[in-house]
Amino acid sequence: MGLWNRFNAFVLLKHCSLYEGSRAGLAVPSITPNGSQEPYFISPMKWQAINVDIDRMIFPVAFGDKPRSIFTIKKASEWKTWLKVISPVVFKGRLPEPYYSEWINLAEAVTIATDYSIAYDQLDDVQAKFTRFGQHYEEQYYRHDISRLAACKAVFHALFHVTENIEWLGKSITSSEYIQSY
Repeated sequence: MGLWNRFNAFVLLKHCSLYEGSRAGLAVPSITPNGSQEPYFISPMKWQAINVDIDRMIFPVAFGDKPRSIFTIKKASEWKTWLKVISPVVFKGRLPEPYYSEWINLAEAVTIATDYSIAYDQLDDVQAKFTRFGQHYEEQYYRHDISRLAACKAVFHALFHVTENIEWLGKSITSSEYIQSY
């Protein structure tokens, strides 16, 4: 799981939340000024429905452990499975556009970047996907508004540098350090 640990998607997912007030959540910050509802905000009631859907899933053993409630995930491997396999399904119809499409874009980028092997010609595609998500993130969540500065976590900026590190260190399985300092 080399690059996954270095990229630390656990941090990406754990420190940001679609579920306001929760420290366990998904990759967008809970920035809801004055209690207003942001379009990306998933209500507690919808999170409960997501957890019910997850509990009802038939999950092939080849994908790993059976998924748990989003609020009880502790291992980086579970977050990785959640991002790559489960979230595209449970967010469909619950996360509005363009947020859903950009989430899928991020999941695709992470899937390619954290694979056991990556072809050099895939790096441009991965970089384009991370850059696209980063720009979406800045426009939709941070909005270049100083009052929303809490949305600017270092791990999101680090997305812009994932492919550089793959070029320098090789495929994720062969190297051991990445963004632990963040």
